[in-house]
Amino acid sequence: MSGAYDTPEATSQAYKDYAELYAGTYEPYGRKVQMVPIDGTGTLSDAVAARADADRAAAKNVFAVMGGPAQAKEFADELAQKKILCIATCIIAQPQKYVLDNAPYLWPPGPTPDQTATMVTEFIKKQLLGKPAEWAGPDQSGRTVRSRC
Repeated sequence: MSGAYDTPEATSQAYKDYAELYAGTYEPYGRKVQMVPIDGTGTLSDAVAARADADRAAAKNVFAVMGGPAQAKEFADELAQKKILCIATCIIAQPQKYVLDNAPYLWPPGPTPDQTATMVTEFIKKQLLGKPAEWAGPDQSGRTVRSRC
């Protein structure tokens, strides 16, 4: 076990803490975030359960969902079709086109894989290319980083 598991209670408390933090940082114009817990019914990649869970969230008339079966794209699909925000870990690792096609309803927790690839490429081009390979190991020490493209 990697130790990366948080209990449902700890996760729920973290969401409440974030809601309080954001309410103190941004202007909610008199509105208050009300957390509505919804327990998932399937595994991380169960498409049928993911759609059913999104339907259950919609039936509770929620504005946004945080969390969910992140590997089941159908969860985010269903939420976006119902015009419900999918924030952070309810979707991960989807192409930029998918996020843009479902804008403004998908808010991934970080850059898309496309964006990450672009950033890594830019980093290599601007920060490494043409510079000495200082930390590449003894057999590469002193050599210049060159492109093989």
